[in-house]
Amino acid sequence: DALFAGEVLAVGQSLPFRRGGSVSLPLDVSRTLEDLLENAVLDLLHVHEPFAPSAASAALRHSRALNVGTFHSPTERFVSTQVARPLVELLFGRLDGRSASFAATRDLVERFFPGSYDVIRPGADLLEPVRDGGPPHIVFPLREERGALRIFLRALRRLDADRDWRATVWFPDSAALASPPALPRRLRDRVRFAGPGQGTEADHLASADVVVAASSGTAPAPQLLLRALGAGAVPVASQLPRYA
Repeated sequence: DALFAGEVLAVGQSLPFRRGGSVSLPLDVSRTLEDLLENAVLDLLHVHEPFAPSAASAALRHSRALNVGTFHSPTERFVSTQVARPLVELLFGRLDGRSASFAATRDLVERFFPGSYDVIRPGADLLEPVRDGGPPHIVFPLREERGALRIFLRALRRLDADRDWRATVWFPDSAALASPPALPRRLRDRVRFAGPGQGTEADHLASADVVVAASSGTAPAPQLLLRALGAGAVPVASQLPRYA
């Protein structure tokens, strides 16, 4: 999606998922961006993850302004680093500035596409903790891949049953509550499934003593750890460079 604000245009990655067939950018997306950038008078174009093919790479190709690229994911994109590397190198040559959200991201992108990448870490709002004085509250917001939830629930089974604790799994989509994961009998009274209808993610982080991030590395969510720290909770996270 493109967001136009004043004379700054920010374009993030946007590529519909396709099962099989070649990976290419829909013609209408590329043409729309080309028409926009030919007619709009811009001072700065800020693209996120401008790997080809993507809306961000198309915008970078047609841009007539100063171009800044920001990279977030520390996971290698094999299509861009192996198959389309010469094309991506040409596109990145149009960048006037480069930044990365994490040192791990900078190190990865710099290995394939040498350049100067400034690390500008994401931030998080400070939340006023709302603890109720009850047993320790463990919160797991489902912001990572679905497999992380299975790891979290397996870990809960290993907690001492004689200890007093409670856990909440927060789903960003209320529809997921219609078919929550099955729980063993010993966990049913301790684990609660919640969604936006039972409070926002920020509400649950503010009530948490511990916030868990259990990604295997497929789709980590480091901003979640920052939000947990901003709420005064203790983060327990997988050993991933992006989380470190």
